Amino acid sequence: MSTPFLLLLFAAFTVALLHAILPDHWMPIALLARTQGWPLRRSLRVAAWAGFGHIGGSLLLGGVLMLLGLGLEQNFARFAHYQDQILGTILILTGLGLGIWQLLRGPHAHPHPHPHPHPHPHPHPHPHP
Repeated sequence: MSTPFLLLLFAAFTVALLHAILPDHWMPIALLARTQGWPLRRSLRVAAWAGFGHIGGSLLLGGVLMLLGLGLEQNFARFAHYQDQILGTILILTGLGLGIWQLLRGPHAHPHPHPHPHPHPHPHPHPHP
């Protein structure tokens, strides 16, 4: 193996490691596992599937962008101008889709207890002597 290839491999591993240890990648799964009382085996299985989905989605998006880039070599400046709008629109549409999905799912099936008492909707008359 050549030195540039090994350096590239090392750089890719370092970026992947630093990317994976960011709390926004593992914290949601850890919190979900804790609140749902999942055993370690299920937590690791969910984390693995989420990781495979993240990697697969990134590879797919990278491939699409690479194919788009090959067709836009001559017009790269024009494409770069719209890149922020395209990616921002994708993020907004994803957020809207997730929000609509959450609304359509309806309320939670479990109660949320409150530490304070709620007043009764009707008065209770108390006779006074």
